Amino acid sequence: MKKTLNLLPPLGKRPIRLGKTALTVGAAAVIYIVALTVLWLMSNYELKHLNSTIEDLLGRKSQMQDYIAVSATPAAAPQDATDKEIMGRLRATPPWDAILAELSFVVPDTVWLEIIESSDASHLRLKGFSTSQADVAKLISRLERSHYFRNVEIVFSQKGEQAITFELRTEIKWT
Repeated sequence: MKKTLNLLPPLGKRPIRLGKTALTVGAAAVIYIVALTVLWLMSNYELKHLNSTIEDLLGRKSQMQDYIAVSATPAAAPQDATDKEIMGRLRATPPWDAILAELSFVVPDTVWLEIIESSDASHLRLKGFSTSQADVAKLISRLERSHYFRNVEIVFSQKGEQAITFELRTEIKWT
């Protein structure tokens, strides 16, 4: 018979038994850490990609600003009679790029222009069709409010089977 009673377990190598809950929690923690690491690596990659894109855009911006600065410098005075004639004609011609850009902004989505014609530098003829008379009226109102057009007149407006055809005449303000 033993004289002493030892309530502590022996110090030898004894396997530690983990329950199913502990194993599940440990596995979930490992998966969570791996997922966080993957997300961190992906965000770092995306950040590097965005930084290179920003640098590229800044380079393009700088090039465009240089181009604008060069093109904004005043042109040299014409040297001979031909250059003077060209410059004179350019001054006597409306800025068609700006006028057509303005026209593209004022035409409603339900209005289509078939003919844009100018016989001189002060008048413009617009011929097209629309889905309703209200849209033609909206076009006229927008033209009147524009800085490039005034005295908009309806030459004709006729309802057809599928659309309303119209012709407008307007003066060009550009000087």
